[in-house]
Formats: sequence, C-alpha cells, structure tokens
Amino acid sequence: YSLLSIDRENVVCETIKEAEDTLDTVVRLYECKNIRTRATLTLGFEASKCYMCDLLENELCELDIIDGTVTVDIKGYELITLKFKK
Repeated sequence: YSLLSIDRENVVCETIKEAEDTLDTVVRLYECKNIRTRATLTLGFEASKCYMCDLLENELCELDIIDGTVTVDIKGYELITLKFKK
C-alpha cells in the first residue's frame, strides 16, 4: 500500500500533509533532474477534486482526477503544490 505513487523517477514527493485551514490533503512535489516532465500520480486515498495551488495553498486551477490518478506537467526544478478534497 502507498499513499501516493509517481510514475517518473525525476519527480519527488516532498510533503503530504493536512491543509493549513481545512481538512484537505496537500501534496508538494518537485522535479529533481532539470527535465520538463509529465507525471501521473496514483492516489492511495479518496479524493473527489484536485487543485493546483500556490505555496500558500490558494487554489489556482482544478485538475482532473481520472480513475484515482492525476496527471501534471512539471518544469525542471519546479516545485508544485496540489490540494485534494474528499
């Protein structure tokens, strides 16, 4: 069992935590090899919505969750924050 798995070795999950103001789950990822990448995250927890956020966890845009997976585009050395709602 894994709380989260990523299909690219150059994308690292840095944090999984509860959001500061809600009971949502926040995931922080970064790209570690300076390669633009499309990564698919497989969730080991239930979520009905996913949002790309800034570092202060403000929602920027919604991402699709399809069969328990989310796909994100990440630039070289970029840090991204995702917020998952039940």
